[in-house]
Amino acid sequence: MSLAAQPDGHVWAVGPTWADDGSPVVLHWDRTPWKQVSLNVVRTATTAVRTEGRLP
Repeated sequence: MSLAAQPDGHVWAVGPTWADDGSPVVLHWDRTPWKQVSLNVVRTATTAVRTEGRLP
């Protein structure tokens, strides 16, 4: 699992694939409950994350 935080309080977490369908784990936190983010990819392991700039 890898984490990246922005100064405005947004945090992103990524990790290897879910066991059930092969999608990577991508989570976003913005001082509310964590939400899973879909990347619309399968059979891919996401192992690192970094943030740049501001969110739209």
